[in-house]
Amino acid sequence: MKGSLVLLFLMAPTLASGQPNPEPADCSEVPDIISGLFPIFPAGHGSEMLVFCDMETDNGGWTVITSRMDGELNFYRPWDHYKVGFGMPDSEYWIGLDNIYYLTSRDAMTYHNQMKFTTLDRDNDLLDKENCARKYLGAFWYNKCHTANPNGVYRWGADGTLFAVGVSWQPWKGQDYSLKSFIMMIRPVQ
Repeated sequence: MKGSLVLLFLMAPTLASGQPNPEPADCSEVPDIISGLFPIFPAGHGSEMLVFCDMETDNGGWTVITSRMDGELNFYRPWDHYKVGFGMPDSEYWIGLDNIYYLTSRDAMTYHNQMKFTTLDRDNDLLDKENCARKYLGAFWYNKCHTANPNGVYRWGADGTLFAVGVSWQPWKGQDYSLKSFIMMIRPVQ
């Protein structure tokens, strides 16, 4: 897809038996070959949530944690929205920081070099006297702002009118190019 980026993170393994799990903790434990919506149980029994599982990219088993497709959903939101998640898992979507914690707390993975998540109302980045989320109209594990802004304003294409506010991935297209789509997925390391 031109103007699209898929970011894949790998996590430590969670299931050693090789048997299908009746309550899968993530999409790597879902015994299916077709991508789609599936219930998972990231915090164990009783923690069911519906997620989109990508079963085709790089041998499948990916739990989609954010998806940008058409700009229909506004991602410039406060902390409490990013904490619990928003959107629909088969459309534009953010799974939620609480759910990412449940999905990744079973291993030693650290977030973006141990950066804290910053939103328009919660400044956890390392930039002095400014909030990177407010400056670039997004939310992410910002350091002294970003080289990636997947939760930025949906703009699509090259646009130099507002510097680095789009859905950007600087090493690929630069900070003034807003990607048409962006999907972030996680799965355990095999």
